[in-house]
Amino acid sequence: MVVRMPSRSSQRSIELQIEQLVLHGFSRRDGVRIAEAVEREIANVLSARELGPAPSRAVTLDRVDAGTLRLSGSEGPAVVGSRIAERVVGQLPIPLGGGKSHV
Repeated sequence: MVVRMPSRSSQRSIELQIEQLVLHGFSRRDGVRIAEAVEREIANVLSARELGPAPSRAVTLDRVDAGTLRLSGSEGPAVVGSRIAERVVGQLPIPLGGGKSHV
C-alpha cells in the first residue's frame, strides 16, 4: 500500500509505503476493505494537517505497531481501518501542526 498526498502547507508531498498490514481475526475480504480504509484515512489525516519542518532525509521505520483494538463486533471495516490509521499516524515521526485533529 502506498499513500501519496500533497501537503496543505507547501509544495511538499509525502509518500508513505506500508509493505505489510497484519490483521488477526478478520476475513480476507474484510482485510482488504480495512486496508483500503487505512490508506484512505491516512491520506485524509495527513493532507488535512499542516506539516512542520521537513526532515533532512528520508525516514524509514521498520515497524509501526497499532496495538490491539478493542472492538464490540459491530464495527465495519471502514471504522476499524480508521482506528488503525489514527494509531499509525500518531507514531509517524512527521511534525504535524494545526488542522483537523483525528488523534
